[in-house]
Amino acid sequence: MGEYSDSKAIVLDIDGTLCSLTQDVGTIYHELLRSRGLESDGAILQKAVRRVWGGFRDTYLNTAEDYRTTHDREREVWLDFVRRVCAEANLSYGADPEVVEFVYNSFASRAYRRVEAGASDFLHRARQRGFTLVAASNNDVRSKVTIEELGLGEYFTQVVVAGDLGWKKPSPNFYAAIAENLRLDPHAIVHVGNDRELDVEAAQRYGFRAVLYAPKGGAPWPSVSSFNDLGVLIGL
Repeated sequence: MGEYSDSKAIVLDIDGTLCSLTQDVGTIYHELLRSRGLESDGAILQKAVRRVWGGFRDTYLNTAEDYRTTHDREREVWLDFVRRVCAEANLSYGADPEVVEFVYNSFASRAYRRVEAGASDFLHRARQRGFTLVAASNNDVRSKVTIEELGLGEYFTQVVVAGDLGWKKPSPNFYAAIAENLRLDPHAIVHVGNDRELDVEAAQRYGFRAVLYAPKGGAPWPSVSSFNDLGVLIGL
């Protein structure tokens, strides 16, 4: 039996855990813009993405308001991110609302995502074993679109995003809302994600069991490098 086999529910992060991007963000933006007949450079856009994100994380997490959020706020934050990246890349059309909206909406497409190796099999076996499965993202409602387009929706009892809960990780309220929705003691829930601070340390502080998904390996316990290893941990 696995170390966490007595758990009742497994909560999995979406982007970076259940699925990953097929290309870097800048290249995806470039392809989307090109599909609209707009000129850009993928390498320049990727550099812009990195520069903008470097000063954007606190805004994304809303640290100024203790991680509170709404669906409207999440949408506006990501639209602003697209605008900032376009401005940083010196794209003359980058403030055009139609262009920004197009990039924002199209980014969630399955064309730019792949299911992590072994994830579908893990979810299937976990459901068969009676675990309640939840997909929970710090991102906006586009993550729900991604889950459905990738064919993973059938495995989950709930798919929730920060706007649904009113809070973002690492707020304890994010985890409290999930536990309340599941009507389970926190210790009966395993949280799996790819960010040590947001998915492991914060979850543990609230009382969840937690596992870092680290496909490149080398991360200290508690971590796994594959969904096969996660299955062993869960006792599948």
